[in-house]
Amino acid sequence: DFDVSYGYPGESIEITGSGYETYQCVDEMTIGGVSVKPGTCVWTGGNGSFTRTVTIPSVGTGSKTVYVRVEDRSATGSLYVLTPPTPTPTPTAVPTPTPTPIPTATAM
Repeated sequence: DFDVSYGYPGESIEITGSGYETYQCVDEMTIGGVSVKPGTCVWTGGNGSFTRTVTIPSVGTGSKTVYVRVEDRSATGSLYVLTPPTPTPTPTAVPTPTPTPIPTATAM
Protein backbone atom coordinates (compact mmCIF):
# COMPACT_ATOMS: atom_id res chain seq x y z
CA ASP A 1 0.00 0.00 0.00
CA PHE A 2 1.25 3.52 -0.71
CA ASP A 3 0.33 6.96 0.51
CA VAL A 4 0.48 8.27 -3.09
CA SER A 5 -0.18 6.74 -6.51
CA TYR A 6 2.20 8.99 -8.44
CA GLY A 7 5.25 11.17 -7.91
CA TYR A 8 8.44 12.64 -9.33
CA PRO A 9 11.88 11.06 -9.06
CA GLY A 10 13.50 12.26 -5.83
CA GLU A 11 10.19 12.62 -3.97
CA SER A 12 9.47 10.58 -0.86
CA ILE A 13 6.61 8.12 -0.59
CA GLU A 14 5.52 5.91 2.25
CA ILE A 15 5.24 2.17 1.58
CA THR A 16 3.23 0.07 4.02
CA GLY A 17 2.77 -3.66 4.06
CA SER A 18 0.77 -6.10 6.15
CA GLY A 19 0.04 -9.81 6.33
CA TYR A 20 3.67 -10.84 6.74
CA GLU A 21 5.29 -13.02 9.39
CA THR A 22 5.92 -11.14 12.62
CA TYR A 23 9.32 -9.68 13.45
CA GLN A 24 10.91 -10.36 10.06
CA CYS A 25 13.26 -8.20 8.02
CA VAL A 26 12.02 -7.03 4.61
CA ASP A 27 14.16 -8.90 2.06
CA GLU A 28 13.42 -6.84 -1.05
CA MET A 29 11.84 -3.48 -1.77
CA THR A 30 12.01 -2.13 -5.34
CA ILE A 31 10.41 0.50 -7.56
CA GLY A 32 10.69 -0.22 -11.27
CA GLY A 33 13.30 -2.89 -10.53
CA VAL A 34 15.55 -0.47 -8.63
CA SER A 35 16.16 -1.27 -4.98
CA VAL A 36 14.81 1.30 -2.52
CA LYS A 37 15.47 -0.93 0.49
CA PRO A 38 17.40 1.04 3.08
CA GLY A 39 20.76 -0.19 4.36
CA THR A 40 19.23 -1.03 7.72
CA CYS A 41 16.58 -3.68 8.19
CA VAL A 42 12.93 -2.74 7.85
CA TRP A 43 11.22 -4.96 10.42
CA THR A 44 7.68 -6.19 10.42
CA GLY A 45 6.11 -5.59 13.80
CA GLY A 46 4.20 -7.84 16.13
CA ASN A 47 1.20 -7.60 13.80
CA GLY A 48 3.21 -8.49 10.66
CA SER A 49 3.13 -5.01 9.17
CA PHE A 50 5.67 -2.32 8.35
CA THR A 51 5.81 1.28 7.16
CA ARG A 52 8.82 2.85 5.48
CA THR A 53 9.45 6.15 3.68
CA VAL A 54 11.54 5.75 0.52
CA THR A 55 12.67 8.02 -2.30
CA ILE A 56 11.36 7.46 -5.82
CA PRO A 57 14.41 6.58 -7.96
CA SER A 58 15.06 7.80 -11.51
CA VAL A 59 13.42 4.93 -13.39
CA GLY A 60 11.87 6.77 -16.34
CA THR A 61 8.34 8.02 -16.79
CA GLY A 62 5.27 5.82 -16.60
CA SER A 63 3.71 3.11 -14.48
CA LYS A 64 6.28 1.25 -12.38
CA THR A 65 5.89 -1.86 -10.28
CA VAL A 66 6.52 -1.55 -6.56
CA TYR A 67 7.63 -4.91 -5.19
CA VAL A 68 8.11 -5.98 -1.57
CA ARG A 69 9.19 -9.41 -0.33
CA VAL A 70 9.42 -10.69 3.22
CA GLU A 71 10.54 -14.32 3.53
CA ASP A 72 8.36 -16.26 1.04
CA ARG A 73 5.55 -13.67 0.82
CA SER A 74 5.58 -10.86 -1.71
CA ALA A 75 3.29 -8.09 -2.85
CA THR A 76 3.23 -5.70 -5.81
CA GLY A 77 1.57 -2.41 -6.56
CA SER A 78 1.78 0.34 -9.16
CA LEU A 79 3.27 3.79 -8.94
CA TYR A 80 3.12 6.27 -11.81
CA VAL A 81 6.42 8.15 -12.11
CA LEU A 82 5.95 11.61 -13.58
CA THR A 83 8.34 13.47 -15.88
CA PRO A 84 10.24 16.08 -13.88
CA PRO A 85 9.40 19.61 -15.02
CA THR A 86 11.99 21.36 -17.15
CA PRO A 87 13.37 24.27 -15.16
CA THR A 88 12.75 27.69 -16.69
CA PRO A 89 16.01 29.58 -17.02
CA THR A 90 16.21 32.76 -14.99
CA PRO A 91 16.93 35.73 -17.21
CA THR A 92 20.16 37.54 -16.44
CA ALA A 93 20.38 41.29 -16.57
CA VAL A 94 22.44 42.68 -19.43
CA PRO A 95 24.40 45.75 -18.41
CA THR A 96 23.49 48.90 -20.32
CA PRO A 97 26.54 50.91 -21.35
CA THR A 98 26.70 54.43 -19.97
CA PRO A 99 28.25 56.96 -22.36
CA THR A 100 31.43 58.60 -21.09
CA PRO A 101 31.25 62.40 -21.26
CA ILE A 102 33.76 63.99 -23.66
CA PRO A 103 35.46 67.05 -22.24
CA THR A 104 34.88 70.20 -24.25
CA ALA A 105 37.21 73.14 -24.45
CA THR A 106 36.08 76.26 -22.67
CA ALA A 107 37.28 79.81 -23.29
CA MET A 108 39.22 81.56 -20.60
